[in-house]
Amino acid sequence: MSSPAAGRIRSLVVATTAKPNPFGLGVAVTGLVSGWLIATIAVNLWPHRAGATSSPSLFREDLLNLVGLWMGLVLAVMLARPLARGRIDGPGRAGQGAQLTESVDGHLGAFAQMRADYGIAIRLVDLPIGIVIGLLGQYLLTPLLELPLVPFVPNLFTRLNDPANSLTHNITGSRFLVLGFFVCLGSPVVEELYFRGLVLRALLGRLANARFSRSRRSL
Repeated sequence: MSSPAAGRIRSLVVATTAKPNPFGLGVAVTGLVSGWLIATIAVNLWPHRAGATSSPSLFREDLLNLVGLWMGLVLAVMLARPLARGRIDGPGRAGQGAQLTESVDGHLGAFAQMRADYGIAIRLVDLPIGIVIGLLGQYLLTPLLELPLVPFVPNLFTRLNDPANSLTHNITGSRFLVLGFFVCLGSPVVEELYFRGLVLRALLGRLANARFSRSRRSL
């Protein structure tokens, strides 16, 4: 990758505001529905696999649900631009594409294009900062926000912890590590790519010129 091209990628990725994309909203909806269907089918087919006599354990069911959903979300992220290329780059549409998104030179490859489209960027300093902020939010900010509800909701903290306890119930050792990897690392990465990268930028592209918006900048 040449230096000017790398600089252009950085200018598209490291930005104070998200770049609107004139594509991806329909693919995003399709990907979400497809992922849910894949996960549902996988969980329900598990008892019918060769030699199986029981439903999947809670651990396997969690993994099947996550992997099935991710398949739909990740495929939507990867296919959004290729499926819309003829619409946004074709004759008569170049002006709209140039107005709403800055495309990267084709020779840079698909991953470079995805970085520019979805703002994929991370600095090494982001990791420790994110961990500290996450811990403070979980163990300090969240209890403070929930404190006013304690007099009105019996056993509030126990009830709020039920989903996490259910997710990790009777899961120990290597399985706990695998589940932690999927939930604590995989989920944030996939969700950021899909929601912040694909969905929000596609919404910006759709609404950037809406009549009720004073300006694209304010939107």
